[in-house]
Amino acid sequence: MAAITVLLRFLLLPLVLIIHFRESTAQKVIHFRDDETTIPIGRSVYYYKDESAALSLEDVRTAPRAGQFQRSETSWPHFGTTPAAVWLRFTVVNHTRSACILEIAEPGLQHIQLFAPQPDGSYEGHTFGLLHPMSSRPIKNNYFLYRLVTAGDSTPHTFYLRVKTDVNLDIPMTVSSFKGVLDVQRTRNLSFGFLFGLLVIMTFSCLVTYFIVHERSYLYYALHLFSVLLFIDILYVGAGFEYLWPETPWINEYPMLFGGISSLLILLFSSCFLQSDTYMPRLHRGLRIFYILLAISAILFFSGAPLPGNAVMQLVTLLVTPYLLTMGVMAHRQHRPQAGIFIAALSFFLGAALVFILYINAILPPGFYTRNSFVIGAVGQSILLAFGLAGKVGLLRQQKERAQAEVLEIVKRQNTELERLVTERTQELISQNEEIAAQNEEISSQVEELTTQQEQIELQNQELQQSNQALREARQTVEKQHDLLQRHTEELEKQISARTEELLVTNTELLDQNKQLEQFAFIVAHNLRSPVARLLGLTNLAKLVDPHGDEVGVILQKVAESGKELDTVIHDLSNILEIRNGQRKQFETVSLTLRLASACMALKDEIDASHARITQDLSAADALYTISPYIESILYNLISNAIKYRHPDRIPVISIRTAVVDGLVRLMVKDNGLGLDMQRHGDKLFHLYQRFHRDGEGRGIGLYLVKSQVEAIGAHISMQSTPQEGSEFTIVFDKVPVPPAPRPVATAFAKGSGTVPSAKPV
Repeated sequence: MAAITVLLRFLLLPLVLIIHFRESTAQKVIHFRDDETTIPIGRSVYYYKDESAALSLEDVRTAPRAGQFQRSETSWPHFGTTPAAVWLRFTVVNHTRSACILEIAEPGLQHIQLFAPQPDGSYEGHTFGLLHPMSSRPIKNNYFLYRLVTAGDSTPHTFYLRVKTDVNLDIPMTVSSFKGVLDVQRTRNLSFGFLFGLLVIMTFSCLVTYFIVHERSYLYYALHLFSVLLFIDILYVGAGFEYLWPETPWINEYPMLFGGISSLLILLFSSCFLQSDTYMPRLHRGLRIFYILLAISAILFFSGAPLPGNAVMQLVTLLVTPYLLTMGVMAHRQHRPQAGIFIAALSFFLGAALVFILYINAILPPGFYTRNSFVIGAVGQSILLAFGLAGKVGLLRQQKERAQAEVLEIVKRQNTELERLVTERTQELISQNEEIAAQNEEISSQVEELTTQQEQIELQNQELQQSNQALREARQTVEKQHDLLQRHTEELEKQISARTEELLVTNTELLDQNKQLEQFAFIVAHNLRSPVARLLGLTNLAKLVDPHGDEVGVILQKVAESGKELDTVIHDLSNILEIRNGQRKQFETVSLTLRLASACMALKDEIDASHARITQDLSAADALYTISPYIESILYNLISNAIKYRHPDRIPVISIRTAVVDGLVRLMVKDNGLGLDMQRHGDKLFHLYQRFHRDGEGRGIGLYLVKSQVEAIGAHISMQSTPQEGSEFTIVFDKVPVPPAPRPVATAFAKGSGTVPSAKPV
């Protein structure tokens, strides 16, 4: 296999050398012999179209692309509007004593890269173009100039040129000396300067005319000419870029956008010039289609799609000109003034625009007229429309003079009519004056009668004033009495409201007392009657048995148990009465940590016996302004209940913590005991002598005492419970002010310890 590869290389080597020799010899050399002449080199240039626009110099210099360069057949390479990048290759030999200068007379080329050979065989690249700052150009000029070969260097030099643009890829190239470049540019700049001067003069004249006659068509046309100036300058001259914005090339990025603005302004001008909204309303409404197309083109330009934007712009140019010609023909049929000039101007521009669009799409070959057709069409249209606008000024002047003559005639007729009316009015006034004189005599006699009547009226007025004074005094007296009565009524209403509130409070207290009396009656009827009945029965039984027998001891033991039960009931009643009477006890600052420690100390035996674990976190609120014994009793009963009704399969764990929610202190006691069925027993919670566990020890008074003490200190209690999981009691201190939070305390009691570390109140 290796031998076959070597053999193939040996056989193909001569073929490669032959191809390379043909390429090197096929390249036509440009000989620059006379520094007084300017040589167009379009037909001596070889080009290669890079459709991907991504190839580098090394890619196009190596096979197979190096052999795919084609010789240009036109005076300058022309490719129209294309997304491809074009590589050019040309060889120059300088036989003169002047530097050889390359000129690319197309200011609208956006990206140019020129690669010049170096003595070591490498190439040095230079990047410049319309979208690059003016300072990036090797020679500052509105066209692109580059020094190819220095004076006296007769060695052939091969150059590579890469060009990429979005508008019209047209590359007119010449080789000459500096003097030859300046001579050619002088002639070219004089031609464009003449056209620019003509357009500038027409622009200012239209603006001046607008400010004089206030006709909008002149303003639209002045702005249209200004946008045409910018379009021509960016694509054909480049003077604005050289002198006005040399370091801000982004202005040159959308030359066709200025063409779109020019089209928009010519539409507005035509609509105003022909008064299409009045004389041809249907065609006037049809202009909206072109407004929409121009907006789409602008959106495509700004969204980074210049080629579709150019296509839409060309479509608008091809459609809008015949449309405006149709409007001009209709205006001409209506015998509208200046319609003929409008038709001539649009026809001239239509032909030039068609040639220009065919040229930039590489359908027509390059030439002076094809390349400059847009400039010629725009200038010709501008000159013809300028004549039309000038004629319109004369027409406006004639209309103004005619209107002034009509106004003068109207004024004369009005003056004659006024003189006649004044004469008639004078005669009427004379006769009226005579009538007025006769009426004055009658008025004088009537005045005397009125004077007499006025004196009588004055006397009557005095009497009325006296009567009014008496009425005012009586009214003031009535108002004072009314004010006194109203204030008395308001006082009575306040007293009634206060008394009503007192009665409501008293009624509420009576209802509470009645409820408590009912509970006391229940206790007396049930809880006291049972032990008393047993005592009476045991007493009667004692009378029947032998005083010295064993039955007496049993009866005495039962009597003691019944007495103890009776004492417990009486003790419960005392606690309830004590809570009722203790509502007037004095409030003070109470440390929850200390009260909890005291309650746990009282329950030490139960805690040790049950191995209960008690944890606390009172950091949110350790100090409360409340009644100290009630807080300790509440904690005692809740912890005692948690131990009594603990789950038989696990050690009791009791959590006591505080929190502040919405500015209110919450005390929460949670256990892992037997729990309750809240749906079954929820309505019986906190009632007296209610028991929910048959096997428990309690009497059913603990939660009632807790609720009574909680309400006595101005708070309320709630409970959440799950059977076999545990219960949690939450006490919300509604009316208790929240003291400053103490330093966080979190203590876990040792198993069965029964003690709580002390904490200082805040």
